[in-house]
Amino acid sequence: MNRFDRYLIDRARQVLAEDVDLSDDRAAARRIGQLEAVLAGLLEVVDATKAGPADE
Repeated sequence: MNRFDRYLIDRARQVLAEDVDLSDDRAAARRIGQLEAVLAGLLEVVDATKAGPADE
């Protein structure tokens, strides 16, 4: 696992730990965008892990 992978995992943990007021539509939309971004990053890490170290 490289430093960028570690960053993506740490960022996902940070976003998931943040409280958000879901009664505020803008805050909820921003949160959804953040979650989409970190999920995409985590999926890249998973794909790279499944591909193995030869593809890094």
